[in-house]
Amino acid sequence: MARFSLIPREVKFFDLFETMAALPTTAASEMLSLLTHYDHVSTRVARIKNLEHEADEVTH
Repeated sequence: MARFSLIPREVKFFDLFETMAALPTTAASEMLSLLTHYDHVSTRVARIKNLEHEADEVTH
């Protein structure tokens, strides 16, 4: 009978998990900075969109 574990054993999982935790955190920080200072709007918006696309690439 196969054993089931809630904790994955593959290192790749943890690398992806760490990346997926970091990208939204970075995007949230960028959003907070945008709303707090409201300068360099187009640059900050582009950065947030790029972070979203990076997260999409990791997910797919």
